[in-house]
Amino acid sequence: MKSLIKKLMSVALVLSFLVVPCYSEEVAEDETQTVSAGSKKLSEEERVALKHKRAEVADDGNERGELVSNDMYMTTHPMAGHGLYKTFPLGDRIELNDGSIWQVWFSSDWEIVRRWMYWNDQVIICPGTIFDAADYLLVSQRTGEVVPVNLVEIEVIVGDPYFMGQRLWIERIDCIFDMICGCYFYEIRLNDGSYWEVDTRDSYIASLMCVGDIVFIGVDEHFGSPSYNILVHFNTLEYVHADCVAR
Repeated sequence: MKSLIKKLMSVALVLSFLVVPCYSEEVAEDETQTVSAGSKKLSEEERVALKHKRAEVADDGNERGELVSNDMYMTTHPMAGHGLYKTFPLGDRIELNDGSIWQVWFSSDWEIVRRWMYWNDQVIICPGTIFDAADYLLVSQRTGEVVPVNLVEIEVIVGDPYFMGQRLWIERIDCIFDMICGCYFYEIRLNDGSYWEVDTRDSYIASLMCVGDIVFIGVDEHFGSPSYNILVHFNTLEYVHADCVAR
């Protein structure tokens, strides 16, 4: 009987690992704590090569490096729009409602960020291009203002891995063979039960994702994008083009 209980406890521990996010740092027994992003960050050479490759693909697909629209966007998941949780005193960093913390690249944008907070703006996360100063862009859905940012940290609330119901992480990831196209692609299931199909061009980044890794939903509004949405991977600081195919 004791051995059976031990086995059941070990199974419970494994299951608990599968349904809670994994952090690269230990979280202390405090009320809140921040965890740095980029524990699996690519080398600078790899990041530059990836950006150049995406730029070449965009040229081949006649994509243009500009946003389709600022006041509206297409998405396959309702959590693509993000509320503002708080800004830091100078306005040099901004925290979204999922606990992600972003460094504002230009000091001239600090006042814009403080104004967003005052008006309780909704923003979307868009990927930057090779010509942008930062990796990502936050776009206000009220004004259309664009602020270049980089993902730097997340806030962790002890006892609430869901961060008030706004945090998403990977519960399952499968590599599936498409018999029609004759290629493999990744399918990701998040903790809210949504299934995401990753574009084959981003298979390398998808292969670096693991169960428990945190992701943030963004939108790719550039012309010719292979998907409406992107999933920003907290551990690598990169993103994959992916659309939600089932919820």
